[in-house]
Amino acid sequence: MQVLFSWLKDYVEVEQDESKIADLLTLSGTSVESIIRKLDDNIVVGEIKEILPHPNADRLQIAKVSNGIEDLQIVCGAPNIAIGQKVPLALVGTKLENFEIKRAEIRGVESFGMMCSEIELGIGCDHSGIKILPDNYKIGEKINKYITGDSVFDIEITPNRGDCLSHLGIAREIAAVTNRQLKSPQPLKIDCQEKEEFKIEITDIDKCPQYSAILIKNIKVGQSPEWLVKRLNSLGAKSINNIVDITNYIMLDWGQPLHAFDADKINNRTIFVRPARKGELLQLLDGKTINLNENNLVIADTTKALALAGVMGGKNSEVDETTKNILIESAEFNAINVRKTSKLKGISTEASYRFERGIDSGKVLESAKYAAQKITEICGGEILQMIYEGQKPNQKLVKFESDKINSLLGASLTKTEMIEIFSKLEFVVNGSEVNVPLWRHDINIWQDLAEEIGRIYGFSKIEKKEVGKSSLIENNEYLIKEKTKDLLANCGFSESLNYVFLSQKDIAIAKLNADDLLELINPIQQENKYLRNSLIPGLLKNVAKNPSFDPILLFEIGHVFNKKEETTN
Repeated sequence: MQVLFSWLKDYVEVEQDESKIADLLTLSGTSVESIIRKLDDNIVVGEIKEILPHPNADRLQIAKVSNGIEDLQIVCGAPNIAIGQKVPLALVGTKLENFEIKRAEIRGVESFGMMCSEIELGIGCDHSGIKILPDNYKIGEKINKYITGDSVFDIEITPNRGDCLSHLGIAREIAAVTNRQLKSPQPLKIDCQEKEEFKIEITDIDKCPQYSAILIKNIKVGQSPEWLVKRLNSLGAKSINNIVDITNYIMLDWGQPLHAFDADKINNRTIFVRPARKGELLQLLDGKTINLNENNLVIADTTKALALAGVMGGKNSEVDETTKNILIESAEFNAINVRKTSKLKGISTEASYRFERGIDSGKVLESAKYAAQKITEICGGEILQMIYEGQKPNQKLVKFESDKINSLLGASLTKTEMIEIFSKLEFVVNGSEVNVPLWRHDINIWQDLAEEIGRIYGFSKIEKKEVGKSSLIENNEYLIKEKTKDLLANCGFSESLNYVFLSQKDIAIAKLNADDLLELINPIQQENKYLRNSLIPGLLKNVAKNPSFDPILLFEIGHVFNKKEETTN
């Protein structure tokens, strides 16, 4: 996941530079894989000395551009260049976004670099021509001496930390490790006429605990403002239109996926959150048509499915340039169901990625308000209705075992010190219990609390203690199994590791007794629906798949099953 360093500053003031912040995050368990600096040191101030027409292309020109040491030949198609201008000159070896500037031949003429536009530099949205620099910029100086580029953190987020899949989430971590105050978003108040136009009905509360929607009328779909496009582009998100861009922006900002429906394409002004019907078809926004079944959750009106819940919206209700009225959806969907749907349908989106890992259950309605506020500011319109259905989430309570936490960590922190760390993470201690924030789905037991204490306090600060030598281990089942493996390997055998599932064909070939086989209720593959009661079928398959090896010496030690017990053969 990528986050913009300047965006993080919306929520936390940092004194340290990017590298120090990256180190602190990594040490606390949020690993920063790399820092992508937008303005490469190889981009310098150049001056155009000469412009010639390209002999083989009407729309291209050949410019001689000085880098302060030599004049470089640059092939350029920009219409706004002129002799004497100072321009950003990307030398060979410069890295811009996802590509590197190389020496190239363009229509038969060699080019030794590139003059850059604002969008190529990542400092603006203008791509109509080359960025013209002020005359007082010195030729040959690095451009980052004059223009402050942004930096992007490429962060590896572990599957249990869905709360970190947003700028607010990462800022919260930075505030904790730097002992700074987080500028938490304040509750939003929006003007709403509260007209009863739409109804929402959730038919499966387990798969959709809460669903909110806001109706906005008389909006104007168009191009997004420059600041919004710039932030999205900096993170590789393509600008589509102002409505879609705002929903994507809020997902990157708060971590809550949103969806905008064209309200006039929803039949009978009713939204159902329901299981799909067997054989029901839905054309998604990417143009792909999928066949649904009862295990898929959909957003639907009275006649058709409108979206695959938690994954992607449908083509039949998308917002386009003709849209005047929209319904903004902000919901919480069951993580396991979204994961299954995404995998089985082969569709992975930024939304499904976040729902699978857990969103902030307390910001569902607030995110819809955030979207409505931004939309009315940027796109105009008036808010007519705000709807919320479902169950308000409750904070988890976890027992505060300070002595056990110290014992597990090998630390000697006081209870007060632990409470201070919890406070940095916005955990609230009430006597012997800790109130866990609604965005932390991974905190369930006191050991989880211990991990939070350890990573914020700093594992490097905990005194190292030498572990005493253990006594000799007597022979047990594990050691006997390992010694047997070593003995067989020394005799020239190769170990096989096979799946524990069998098909009817496997049973017949190996002539197994099928009466005592355990049959799976939900097999991954329908044909492999039995658990093995012998290792022979797997070994026979290994021999069949390796006919060129003679002789074949194989062995396997593994679990087998019958209706009474599980044993090792």
